[in-house]
Amino acid sequence: MKNFKFIIGFIAFCFLYSCKCHDITCPAFSTSDLAYINFNINDTLKYINSYGNTLQFIVTEKNTSASYNESCSNDFGGCYCIMCGTNGNIKAISDSSRNNINYLKISRSTGKDIGGSYSLAFNVFNFSGELNPDAPGENYGFPKDSLISSIILGSSSYSNVHFQQTDTISNNINGIINVYYTKQFGIIGFYDRQTHSLYYRQ
Repeated sequence: MKNFKFIIGFIAFCFLYSCKCHDITCPAFSTSDLAYINFNINDTLKYINSYGNTLQFIVTEKNTSASYNESCSNDFGGCYCIMCGTNGNIKAISDSSRNNINYLKISRSTGKDIGGSYSLAFNVFNFSGELNPDAPGENYGFPKDSLISSIILGSSSYSNVHFQQTDTISNNINGIINVYYTKQFGIIGFYDRQTHSLYYRQ
């Protein structure tokens, strides 16, 4: 009996020791994801409508997450580690505003930082959108996400354009109601209800 208890105790000790948890090192924001926020501080994003009116945003912030340690815990004899997450974003300020909001923002997230399956979020004044670049149209509620194979805005032609439009029936919005986005160029256009015009990248 003593030998049996010793063997059981030894097995338990080895099991617990072999499952000792160690922190993991999570990576920094991937250089491949920089394409989603391909702007630098002081870059100016200019948009023009058919009346010749312009809106511009100046990039004032650019942030990318650094590598960090994530703690793991021993849970029922096994190790549990929270999924690593990264985030990169840019914010650009305008001297104009809609609904008292005066900025444009693009944020790329991966891992635990994403809500659901989404991995990219953006704001244009009052408009907030989110999408999964790898699964166009995968979206909940409003704004709906759809993919346009090609479109011409102004004198420029774009392909694989995400189009999102807010719910204008239940929301009396006096601002931005739809947005055009591409991975390569970011926000390429948006419709402004305040001026009843489409603004596109200049």
